[in-house]
Amino acid sequence: MHISKKICHFMLEMGVVMKRLFLLVVLFTLTVPAGAEYMAGDHELFLMPTAYTMPKGASYFSDYEVVILNYTYAVTSRTHVGVFSFFPINKEVLETTSIGIKQNYYSSEQTSCALWTAIIPKSKVFNLGNVVSLGKKNKSIHIAASAVYFANEDATFDSAENFKNRKWSFTYTMGYRRDMSEKTSLLVEYSYISASEEDADILCVGPRFRTKKIAWDIAAARPIFTNDDPSLIVFPILKATIVF
Repeated sequence: MHISKKICHFMLEMGVVMKRLFLLVVLFTLTVPAGAEYMAGDHELFLMPTAYTMPKGASYFSDYEVVILNYTYAVTSRTHVGVFSFFPINKEVLETTSIGIKQNYYSSEQTSCALWTAIIPKSKVFNLGNVVSLGKKNKSIHIAASAVYFANEDATFDSAENFKNRKWSFTYTMGYRRDMSEKTSLLVEYSYISASEEDADILCVGPRFRTKKIAWDIAAARPIFTNDDPSLIVFPILKATIVF
């Protein structure tokens, strides 16, 4: 009995120590600057996120093809909180609005890592992913993986039982950025989506033109292994980003 008490006391002390270490890690993550100077567009390539984040208090607005809108705010120099939606042409479109968070949890001169998550409350879609950015920003490789959960119409997020009728898809993405000059970058990005019903992939290649506050992306995109239209050459992706 005496030994059991000692073990319990030791476990309680270890619990206190681990709690303090956890709090220190959280404080370190939320307060240490996330790296080099930020320029418009550094937070992502065409479609995939990078592990880079904005300075605390900054925000950006992105517009894809005047159809998809994204506003994101840097709560800290490592934490982004954003809202993503289709252009609100009617009330039904607003039901696709998602809320997301990106958290940079490691940053050094050559490596950055970040987790992101997003949820579409109305459609009951949940996304969780991780991205690793290697090299300096002007010449960098980005590797990401994410899982998307699609609930059935009657499911809620309050019980593990509701995950029985789930549908999952997994996305694996690699990207490359090479700055050709101070205001021009070449971006290459490839994504493969593994879904329960049908797989898909997309390759995007094109330039980014930028200043410190504005970035313009122009991509030529097409499927490589899952192209069902032999006549398709490429389709364009146009994106504008402004930083406040």
